[in-house]
Amino acid sequence: MAEITEKPSNIDPRSGFCKANSTFYSKRKPVPLPSNDSLDVTTFISSRAHNGKIAFIDAATGRQLTFADVWRAVDAVASSLSADFGIRKGHVVLLLTPNSIYFPIVCLAVMSLGAIITTTNPLNTSAKLRNRSPIRSLCWPSLSRNSCPNSPIQISQSSSLAPTVVLRTLAN
Repeated sequence: MAEITEKPSNIDPRSGFCKANSTFYSKRKPVPLPSNDSLDVTTFISSRAHNGKIAFIDAATGRQLTFADVWRAVDAVASSLSADFGIRKGHVVLLLTPNSIYFPIVCLAVMSLGAIITTTNPLNTSAKLRNRSPIRSLCWPSLSRNSCPNSPIQISQSSSLAPTVVLRTLAN
């Protein structure tokens, strides 16, 4: 494991902000990270034992996703993004979506492919979004497809009990 570096001593204990270097620090105890430089965040997180613990709870609906549910969905979405839409390492993928329990699933799926995720505010104009130059755009169905540049992929929730994210290309 990599060494845990010391935090500056002048960190505000309430906010975690350090004025000396304009950095926010976690108020939690530091966790040692693996020293493997080629280890990506999704592999590291998914390799930890979670024992059926709840990963996410949707405040609006009460729907819960366990870590096992999350990783199954991440694998399914990553497979679809790669096989069906050609997302590869280094591609930039724009995510245009409101807050959702599925947001981290899509982010982790994109990152697991080595692609770069860029998020944006749903209120941005189409012109601003096109300036981001994404390879693909992932958009929530309720958002205008005109707002999503470069072959938008629609994200929708499955009506089944299993937590899934369905991706399909929108008609041009």
